[in-house]
Amino acid sequence: MGRVTPTQLPPHGAYDMHCHYFPASMPRWADKYGSYHDFFWLDTSVAAGCAHCAWMMKGQEQFRSLADSKLWEPEAYIEQRVQSGIDVMALSPTPQNFYYGARAEHTHDIARFQNDAIARLQQDHPAHFYGLGTVALQDTELACSELERCVQELGLAGIEIATSCSGEDLDTPRLRPFFETAVALDAALFVHPWYMPTPER
Repeated sequence: MGRVTPTQLPPHGAYDMHCHYFPASMPRWADKYGSYHDFFWLDTSVAAGCAHCAWMMKGQEQFRSLADSKLWEPEAYIEQRVQSGIDVMALSPTPQNFYYGARAEHTHDIARFQNDAIARLQQDHPAHFYGLGTVALQDTELACSELERCVQELGLAGIEIATSCSGEDLDTPRLRPFFETAVALDAALFVHPWYMPTPER
C-alpha cells in the first residue's frame, strides 16, 4: 500500500475532512473481551425493509439511529458524496470507537482492525479516500508503534485522536513522545472533539 501524498490529490475540488467509517464487519468486541466496557456495534436486524438502515448499539442499548446512512457502505458513501460535489474524503473511525477507557491491549487490537479496514478502502478507492487511523492513546508506547504502522506500512496519511485521553489533556508530558513520532513521520493529526474532561469546558 502506498501512502497518499498531496501531489496525488486533485489540485482543485471539494474535500470532506470529517468523514467517518464504521466497518460493517466490526466484530462484537464484548464477545471477545467481555462486557466490562460498553463496546459499540452495528445492528442491522432491526431495520426491516430498509437496505441502508441500522442502529449503532452501545452494549445492549440503542445509541444512535443510522437511518439511510452510508456510514458502513463505502461504495454508497462515495456515490452520496460525489452527488454532493465532494471529490476526496478523509476517512476516519467514528469517535465512539476510540476506546481510551478500555484496556490498552484491547483498544490496540480494535484500532488495528479499524486501521486495516480503512487502509483497504484507501487502496481500493484511491481517487476518493485517504485514510486516518486510530491508536490506543492511553498507552504511549502502543500509540507510537501503531502510528508508525499506520503511516509506514498501511500508507495512511495520519491518525485521528480525541481532545483528551482518560481525563488527561493533550499537553500531558506522557504524550510528548507520541507527538514527536507524528512530527518525525510527517503524519496528519485530526483532533476530533470527544472525551471532554469537564462539562464546563
